[in-house]
Amino acid sequence: MDFMKIINRAIVKFSKTKTVYFLDRNIISIIKDANVGKTIDDQNKKDILSHLYKIDSINSIITPMFSLFEGQYGRIEYDNEVIDTVDKELNVLKNFFKKAKVDDSFISNFELFEQAKVSIEYKKNVEDKISFLEDINDYLYQPLSSDRKSNAIEKILHIQGEKYGACFDKLNPVVVASLCCVYGNDICKKILKPKKEVEKTNYYNAVLDFQHFTFFTMLVGQIEGKYSKQHNANIHCKFLSGDKFLNEFFNWYKVNESSSFLGNGEFKINAKLSDKGIRNIPIELKDFFGIDISSVDDQNNS
Repeated sequence: MDFMKIINRAIVKFSKTKTVYFLDRNIISIIKDANVGKTIDDQNKKDILSHLYKIDSINSIITPMFSLFEGQYGRIEYDNEVIDTVDKELNVLKNFFKKAKVDDSFISNFELFEQAKVSIEYKKNVEDKISFLEDINDYLYQPLSSDRKSNAIEKILHIQGEKYGACFDKLNPVVVASLCCVYGNDICKKILKPKKEVEKTNYYNAVLDFQHFTFFTMLVGQIEGKYSKQHNANIHCKFLSGDKFLNEFFNWYKVNESSSFLGNGEFKINAKLSDKGIRNIPIELKDFFGIDISSVDDQNNS
């Protein structure tokens, strides 16, 4: 699955200085409401809409890549649903953005995009992460005592390594969020949304949120690094989400200094925590992440 081939036409054939905005499904939903003249009272949504109007310029490229991979149904889409999603998303964006270039390479390269989205490799990766979260659901949905927290961390890491180690490692955002959730981190709990009855919990959306992070770190390195140098361009990437908790999670990392790799059905991520991320990692997990507690204390006191 070569994501760069999918978006290459939208990046390199235009002018040298561009900002590429990757929109998630929450943003697309806000744009849909605006297109039909629906009254938007929520202040967060109004702020997002105002920002979207501001970035509608000839120096912007708007891509619905992440929203398209997520799909319309809160699950992995069937093969015959993919083209409908692509058509609808692009029409929504082209009706809203008057000056920015909307990345429509998903039409001209539809076969390539479809192969990536419905590939066994991609589906298995998503399904394995959903299964992982379902397996550990009992440790996520309720507050645990101190003794049980330590035991839960051991169980989670054992399950990840034993059953899913070949698909994603213990530093994958899905695992990081799970560990932080055990220790009561509200941001991760709001993203994961665990419920007591696992059958009532839909982890698809949470998994795709973290997929967005993984893909974005990979694409930033390729686009701002390799492709910008190759084409003597000045291209920047920004991720836009209507989910304030996902935005906060993104801020835990130095995305521009992180990288990820996809190959043979396996995602590997090398993500560097930001100062905010280091502060948000529960103290009980500092050692696990190789964080020097004394340096954190120095930062907090400075």
